[in-house]
Amino acid sequence: MNPLAIIIFTILISSLHMIAPDHWVPLNVLSIRRRFNYSTIMLISGLLGFLHSFVSVLLSLVLVYVGLNFFNFIDIKYFSVSIIFVVCIYILLSSLREVKENRNVEATSLIVSVLPDPAILPLIISSSTMGLQFLLLIIILFIITSTISLSLVTSLVNKGFLKALSKLKPSSTVSDKP
Repeated sequence: MNPLAIIIFTILISSLHMIAPDHWVPLNVLSIRRRFNYSTIMLISGLLGFLHSFVSVLLSLVLVYVGLNFFNFIDIKYFSVSIIFVVCIYILLSSLREVKENRNVEATSLIVSVLPDPAILPLIISSSTMGLQFLLLIIILFIITSTISLSLVTSLVNKGFLKALSKLKPSSTVSDKP
């Protein structure tokens, strides 16, 4: 694959996958419930974007290593899906336990935002054939673009929520009729 194409795909994938609601909804709901100010929202969204992309890169590198050393590349697809499935089951069970014990589920919802995304895996595989420097460039580009993208999406969505909420008129829940 052409190096320029890998760079363009990395920017596109890292930007566009942050539009998915599972990345920004938990933070926006939490920020409205806890009345976070704008700078706190941006700090948390940047941190979540960084952690999400960093964990995604780590998982991809582990899968490439395992794939090269222990499996053929057909098996690696099933192995990567299995890892993501196990992590999702763990988080689901943790969430159910927290609800059952009447604990706050906000932390779990933010953890879900950090779950790894296998979208970078094909780009890691392609760029690893072009040398370590190019692989590092793709990794850094993915992390930076993901972090900025999540912050931007969270900011735009949050401003939209606040604008929509400001237009709501308070209504009485108690009936005036006897």
